[in-house]
Amino acid sequence: EHVLSYESHNTFPSSCGIASSASGFSALVGAVADCLELPKNMSLEDFEYWSMNWSRIGSGSASRSLYDGIVRWDHQTIDQVITQNDCSHLEHCVVVFNPMPKKVTSSDGHRSVDTSLFQFFRRNGTFESMPRVIKALKECKESPEAWETFQHIMENDAMVMHAVMCTSDPPAKYLNRPCTQFLDEFMKFRHMNGLRAAFTIDAGPNPHLIWHKDDSEMVISWLKSNHTWVKLLINKQENGGMLLGKEKYEEYLNNKLIEEIAQHNVIMLSGKRYGGKSWLAEQLAQKLKVPSFALSDNIKETYCKLNSISFEEMLVNRELKEKHRSKMVVYAEETIAADAHTWDWALWKQATNSATGNKTFIVSDARRPGDLKFFKRMSNCLHVRVKCPDSIRKERGWVKSEVDDKDSETGLDNADFDFTFASYEGSSDDLEKLISNLEHKLA
Repeated sequence: EHVLSYESHNTFPSSCGIASSASGFSALVGAVADCLELPKNMSLEDFEYWSMNWSRIGSGSASRSLYDGIVRWDHQTIDQVITQNDCSHLEHCVVVFNPMPKKVTSSDGHRSVDTSLFQFFRRNGTFESMPRVIKALKECKESPEAWETFQHIMENDAMVMHAVMCTSDPPAKYLNRPCTQFLDEFMKFRHMNGLRAAFTIDAGPNPHLIWHKDDSEMVISWLKSNHTWVKLLINKQENGGMLLGKEKYEEYLNNKLIEEIAQHNVIMLSGKRYGGKSWLAEQLAQKLKVPSFALSDNIKETYCKLNSISFEEMLVNRELKEKHRSKMVVYAEETIAADAHTWDWALWKQATNSATGNKTFIVSDARRPGDLKFFKRMSNCLHVRVKCPDSIRKERGWVKSEVDDKDSETGLDNADFDFTFASYEGSSDDLEKLISNLEHKLA
């Protein structure tokens, strides 16, 4: 009897509509095949058949990862229709608007598609368009007409798929407003410049762009300059397919096949009440010349509006804040239960849309694991844990209450951090050293 321990991770966000489950299950099958040395003991045909059938048990589309290049998959067969070399003129990136797990999973969406009247037309249209799009892909390197055919079929199929999801029972609405606005801008940009660039979008709000490498410089420049709040995952196409063996995996890591462009840097502070987070945020903002934002400010402002309290007074009146703290915590937890990242999104939009245009900002009061997870996915995020003994906190006015045992105060106690800083007189921690380390990491 053998016990296998399997650990999988992606170089891109999971569960948000960019095939993380497919890559995970194909990695699992590849790991088992490598462990059992199946490639050495099977013919290539038998190994591919074995891998295809085992990988598709977990995720049907996982079988596509057996090959590089362009792969066609249906319910019965899997085959490589265009090799990696023959599609080297194509470049690809994912524009990540929301890296968080989607509320309606792909599996749940698949279960309801047949309730949509559009599904019949989409299914029949796919069978008809498949040979046309493959032919267009093979010819689009040199032929503008073939590129137009490829673009038309791919984009139409993507939007019809979303029409199917929206009209299913229950409906699944994966597109969000930033995504649809981006696609409108992208199509205008493409038309104005006569670019060979197209989009598709799976079951999520994160579109894929595919373009001809001759137009690469203009497309990437436009993405970086006009969409500074998104994250770009650019595929360098140096390798692909299933990679078996430690040497192949290390080669993959060394090649850095995925170029991840995090458009923003975030310095996230966490710690206890009266522990010095606000003081440290002010110092870092002043010395690094970056803005600082507090998650709690949006919570306080909304709470104050709902309860007819002066938000401006709440910010400066410690006694008033402590009087309402328990109720504010309950309000925040209720809203987070309905939408886990509602306050993270509010701060993110506030910070990235601020007039300063600075791509680095501080979050002065992270409290929950979800906050850290959100900003880690959305940015190049550095977590600084602010430490302070209870005796010093008491001198500053801290009085232990029921709030201190809630997730808002304890949620990040055991979280991983990049740096720690003790914010009290007599500490050996050096503020200038912390700043130097942050600057080095963010460079």
